[in-house]
Amino acid sequence: MRSEDMGDHPETLPEPTFDDFPAALFLEEIQRHCKMGANAVMNVRLAASRRPPNHTDVFRHAGTAANAAAMISKILWPLPRRQKEHESKDEFAARARFTELRGRELRRMLHVSENSVLNNPQVRHGVEHFDERLDRRLMTPERIIVRSMIGGRQAVRIDSEEGEQFYLHRYDPATTEYEILEDRIVLADVRQAMEDLSRRAGQELRRLEAKRFDKTRRSNLPPLPHGDSPSTASDDNPRERDNPSLPL
Repeated sequence: MRSEDMGDHPETLPEPTFDDFPAALFLEEIQRHCKMGANAVMNVRLAASRRPPNHTDVFRHAGTAANAAAMISKILWPLPRRQKEHESKDEFAARARFTELRGRELRRMLHVSENSVLNNPQVRHGVEHFDERLDRRLMTPERIIVRSMIGGRQAVRIDSEEGEQFYLHRYDPATTEYEILEDRIVLADVRQAMEDLSRRAGQELRRLEAKRFDKTRRSNLPPLPHGDSPSTASDDNPRERDNPSLPL
């Protein structure tokens, strides 16, 4: 039941907190996508260096790298959410606050700059809105599209009223620039950023694990004696406790 359907007693939701448990889960996801993306970039360059280049592998691995970069961007720089049909206003507001808090805390933990190449809305939008952008292009009269091109942007010349080349996919081995529809990223820069981010995520995961281990160890230790109840000689010596009249 939605909170606004509960009359004068709306549901009070707790303020969201981003503790070590969700932090570890998101850090693991970031590290996984970083490793996957960095490895894909290496495979792109390897496939493009072959003679002749392996087009299938070039664009398969380039797509993997772009998807990994988009996922990392979504985790670290979450965009405003839309309210779901089943959500109350309070539930949506709480989720929005948690999402914003998650991105901010992860960026703080990982020391990620707002100028990071991974904070690139172009690659994210190119992946998330691929179908919409392709739809718009296919609705133009000439529908001129270069499907999979290895080379610079000027490698193909098209004389048409549309005025410029439109690449479905393009990779330039000289610059490692990957273009998907109208959006471009430099894969060499993306790989470097992913490797650095993966290293920092690993450091944070080890810190959180050490913190959890220390907390578990402390909880299993026997309780320390209370300072206001010091032990006495008669408590420690059963002969003195049982025979208080014995001479000292």
